[in-house]
Amino acid sequence: MTEEKQTNSNSPLNRLFGDRLSRSWRLWGLILLLTYTLLGFFAAPYIIKSQLVAKTPELIDRQLDIKDVKLNPFALSLTIEGISLADLDAVELFGLDRLYVNFETSSLFRWAWTFSEISFSQPTFNLRIDESGAPSFIDIIEGDGSAEPEVADSNAEEEMPRLVIQLFEVTNGQFIFEDRSIATPYNQTVDPLSFKLVDFSTLPEREGPYGINLELPDGGKIHWEGEVSVNPIRSEGKLKLDALPLTTAWRYVQDQVRFSLDSGFLSGAFDYDFRMGNSGPEFTANGLKVGLNSIEIRDKTHNENDIEFPKITISGGKFSLHQQTVHIDEVSIEGGKLDTFMNEDGSLHLEQLFAPVETVAVAETQQSVQDQDASTEEALWSFELDRALVKAFNVRFVDRTTQPDAEIRLDDISIALTSITNQPDARFGLDASLTLNDTGFLKISGDVAAMEPMADLSLDVATVPLKDFQAYLNQDTNIEIIDGNASLKGKLFYKESEKDSNIKLTGKLDIADFISENRWAGGRVASWRGLTLDDIDLKLGPDQLDIKKVTLDRLRARVSIHKNGAINLDSLVKVSDAPLVSDASDASHAVAEEGADSFPMTIGVVQLKNAAVSFIDNTVAPRFTSRLSKLQGTIKGLSSENLARADVDISGQVDDYAKLLVTGQINPLSENLYSDIKLTFSDYDMASLTPYTGHYIGRAIDKGRISLDLNYRVSENDLKGENKVLLDQFNLGQSVESEEAIKLPVGLAVAMLKDAKGVIDIDLPVEGNLDDPKFRMSGMIFGALRNVITK
Repeated sequence: MTEEKQTNSNSPLNRLFGDRLSRSWRLWGLILLLTYTLLGFFAAPYIIKSQLVAKTPELIDRQLDIKDVKLNPFALSLTIEGISLADLDAVELFGLDRLYVNFETSSLFRWAWTFSEISFSQPTFNLRIDESGAPSFIDIIEGDGSAEPEVADSNAEEEMPRLVIQLFEVTNGQFIFEDRSIATPYNQTVDPLSFKLVDFSTLPEREGPYGINLELPDGGKIHWEGEVSVNPIRSEGKLKLDALPLTTAWRYVQDQVRFSLDSGFLSGAFDYDFRMGNSGPEFTANGLKVGLNSIEIRDKTHNENDIEFPKITISGGKFSLHQQTVHIDEVSIEGGKLDTFMNEDGSLHLEQLFAPVETVAVAETQQSVQDQDASTEEALWSFELDRALVKAFNVRFVDRTTQPDAEIRLDDISIALTSITNQPDARFGLDASLTLNDTGFLKISGDVAAMEPMADLSLDVATVPLKDFQAYLNQDTNIEIIDGNASLKGKLFYKESEKDSNIKLTGKLDIADFISENRWAGGRVASWRGLTLDDIDLKLGPDQLDIKKVTLDRLRARVSIHKNGAINLDSLVKVSDAPLVSDASDASHAVAEEGADSFPMTIGVVQLKNAAVSFIDNTVAPRFTSRLSKLQGTIKGLSSENLARADVDISGQVDDYAKLLVTGQINPLSENLYSDIKLTFSDYDMASLTPYTGHYIGRAIDKGRISLDLNYRVSENDLKGENKVLLDQFNLGQSVESEEAIKLPVGLAVAMLKDAKGVIDIDLPVEGNLDDPKFRMSGMIFGALRNVITK
């Protein structure tokens, strides 16, 4: 049987049928291959191109042009060249030089759509915003409204499509942006744009590296690289910014701001880690480095820069979105300047410079932000800054509220802040120093706080030039500072509470080499070598000022009376336009109100050292001059309390030979003026009084010595004086023409008053009210003297 079957299978008929069947399968395979090849290389590209071009206007009402479509059915790759999508106005909306997609047959084994490569060559996207603020393709976004939105099933779990892309790449891309909705239309082109993603996958726990490179037209570069995963959503990598021009962003918002950004570059880098957790997105950044260079900000109406920052550096930063923490190692500002001023109405130019231009859009945005802030309570972020440094910064401030403008220059500013946080009870260290108007020096050190405002500082202020603040005196005084400088060493404590502020200043104040003049009357008013206030204790809230000792060294003062009776000291303060008090009741009411707001004050000791006061009276001819010299002594126990009394003990010389002694009690700081002063001086040459005797009695003084023992009591502006006058060898000289001279035999009266030794002893009481504008000491004394002689 076996041999018979074998013989039948090898028969000629069987061999012929088998050969025909084999050739038939080969033929059909060849036909299928040929058909597949023809369809893949020729028919499919034609169909793809024609369908895309034909269907696009129906879908988005735009014209699509394609130069060529190539399909390789064996490599499973698709190439589309010359893609151009025109907008409604025929301007290109999207363009692409070449799209290449290569599909992998390994998709069958991975159960995932697998592409070995998807690449875009020279893509172009043109985003244009018209005058209404809408993009040119707004109709594509909004649609025609005919389709009903699909309602998502909340119970259905959407499964991410399984996708693998071994290489996704964008090369030489271009982004064109135009916004015509703003006052100054904005145009910007960014190219080349490059993006590369390797081994991208939506499969679980699969990550792929990526790289993005952008070059801005003004020279800035952005490089972004790392790894990304979409299942779960996670990415980690590094972002690097290289010299991004800030002027590019400023040009877009220039109509909404008042300043011009003429220069500025941003550089930086940080490592990041982003992942989508169960509780929401988690983002952390480490190794933060940010640099702002060549910042130049100018008011649009100015030609010179108002603000310059050559270099601002932020280094060592760490940020956590999930933990809501920000930690920065150091922020430093090196060099730079601020040139600003205060307007005539008291507003600050710097505040106006950064205030947004008031437009409808800005106002609506601000109102939206305010509403959002009012309705949303955000969790408190934790902020920490280890060091903040400012080096060699300069500030020029001009106060235009004064006449002339007051200029304050702060040069070589150095500031170091440490351990800065936003915790409510946090304090951080402060060390600062600067130069004030070339000669002054200021140094501050201590602790400050921001959340609950507080400052506990040591102050060292040296040689501040007082004449640079002259403009602040011009409005209310006629004092002109010729020279002088102030120094202060002490401590300042400040703490703000819910009710009020608590300020305390302690220390020592020195005002040295001071010289002042009267700008209205002319001539020097006062000068001194040194004025020292020791152990100052100033409190505000509640108010209190205590000074342990005031020392005035080498005071030189000048009191002069003009021919019209005006005293130079009276003109130092300009008369205000406020209405005068009409009667005694109004006066008492005003004093009561003033007393309610009085400032409590005490001064332990006031010490005079080698002081001198010159007196010139031009109401008589020839004018009378006198000089108090070698004044020295103390005033102890000054206080603003009404019942307090200060002891006075001052001695000196009158015209270098007559001895002067002033003793008693005074209370010049209280609401009710009080004094009980005894003044004695002896052996004064009466010939110096000839200008007065000639004016009042018409006779010069030939010779004589006078000694005085005076006692003046002042209480509530009422003066009572006891004057004991001793004239020794007093003789009148020749006559002097004077219209105010009395017509009495003064010579006879003098002779009658003398005793056997040629001495005249007079007890001369005086009274008056210091509020009487006609009250003058010289006229009062000699009027009383005239009465004595007449009697």
